Amino acid sequence: MQGKQSSKGLIRIALLVLSLSWSCQASSISSIQTIAATTTGTASTLALSFPKNTTAGNLILVAFDFDTNATPSTVTDSQGNVFTQVGSQLTSPGGARSRVYFAQNIKGGPDTITVTLSANSAWIELYVSEYSGASSVSPIDSQAGASGSANNVSSGVAATTQAGDVIYGYCVGDWACTVGSGFTARSTFDNNLIEDQPAANPGNYAATASATRGWTMQLVALKLATTTVDTTPPSVPANVSASAVSQSQINVSWNPSTDNVGVTGYQVFRNSIQIATTTATSYPDSNLAASTTYSYTVTAFDAAGNVSAQSTAAIATTSSTDTTPPSAPTNLTGGSTVSSQVNLSWSASTDNVGVAGYRVSRNGSQVGTASGTSFTDTGLAASTAYSYTVTAFDGAGNVSAPSDQFSVTTASGQSAYRLQLSPDRKYLVNSTTNQPVFLTGDAPQLLSLQLSSMNDVNSYLADRQSRGFNAIWVIAIDQLDQDSAPNDANGNPPFDGPWFTNPDPAYWAHQDAVIQAAAAA
Repeated sequence: MQGKQSSKGLIRIALLVLSLSWSCQASSISSIQTIAATTTGTASTLALSFPKNTTAGNLILVAFDFDTNATPSTVTDSQGNVFTQVGSQLTSPGGARSRVYFAQNIKGGPDTITVTLSANSAWIELYVSEYSGASSVSPIDSQAGASGSANNVSSGVAATTQAGDVIYGYCVGDWACTVGSGFTARSTFDNNLIEDQPAANPGNYAATASATRGWTMQLVALKLATTTVDTTPPSVPANVSASAVSQSQINVSWNPSTDNVGVTGYQVFRNSIQIATTTATSYPDSNLAASTTYSYTVTAFDAAGNVSAQSTAAIATTSSTDTTPPSAPTNLTGGSTVSSQVNLSWSASTDNVGVAGYRVSRNGSQVGTASGTSFTDTGLAASTAYSYTVTAFDGAGNVSAPSDQFSVTTASGQSAYRLQLSPDRKYLVNSTTNQPVFLTGDAPQLLSLQLSSMNDVNSYLADRQSRGFNAIWVIAIDQLDQDSAPNDANGNPPFDGPWFTNPDPAYWAHQDAVIQAAAAA
């Protein structure tokens, strides 16, 4: 024991990435990697990282020994796998205690194993191994363990229950352990021993070695993962349906298939040619020809590559080319506050597919297009009457009937005037002529907000004029009194965003139209 302990003063790490000494077959347990390390002296924990990434589903064995002054507390790793002790703790004649833990069906990837004791130990020696091919559900077939003096080492007999086991041995020597006959040494770090041997048939097995002084030997029989070949295909997809949603797309759907293991996905066929693979139970088939009939079938497949028979065919025909024009624009209105410009707005058209835009005509000739429901016509003559109509068009080139005709006169080119106080500050005068102005006013404050039709606006103005009124008081923006405030009767907001930013063209075109109508009355 004294010689064994004297070797603990140096940091030593041994890495062995070894191949098996027997033939590696698809259904065998294989040693992937083993690494070992020891502490520099007194410590309560030791961590050790695998040199290469572990593989998901594999098995990890953790073997370690320590002195008699501490007991194990936890065995953990950086992947979060759960470690379980195999067998019981053994103690050598020289006082070295040994344990073995395992983690099954590991998560895979980089991994660091950490052993923590309840108190400081004069040394900790750690050996971690990765094996593939062991059962991911119940990897331990049997276990045995023993301790003894010099010479022949044996774990005692463990009975295996199935063919293909691997016998894993962990020998801790008070001085040194040497690999047993028929075993392959995976690590001899610090004169301890990790070894394994294949067990061909079920029977009694022992982990053996030789030792120069006292020893402990732990045996763990690893159980081979049983593999069942899946040859059963999924059920045929049922209730396949196909529905044309446009002139270029058909949506295909079906009921889920069932499988003895699990359905992995579906293959979609159009006119007997596979066009897609999907995990969903529906598929949108696009970029098709208009007025064309298509036939669809579906198969299901599983992870083993088994494919069901094709489903019953579902047939659908894409719709014909779009020949339906949009509806005619309505509520065409506008106004002119600048002598060379008219602002127009109208209500949106509808279409069976979608409106692409609008064409604006002045006096029977097209003067522009718009993607929205407003347009500004410029370069006009002052005090001149113009007549406008608007048509809508779609992506297929279909054009609507024209809107009702709307006439508007551009603003005068003369200088505007304002009302101001007379020199003696007793009455109002025209700022241009300096003549007195007598106001007979009305207060239809919501005139431009509640009325959407300029015909209604003009009817009101004509009535007021016939009664001798020469001024009206209107509100351009209101948040309280009109219906759907602050939107106007056409549903347009005063601003497209925060207030007093991004004025809405259609809203203010209607306001201008009302002002122009009042000025002309």
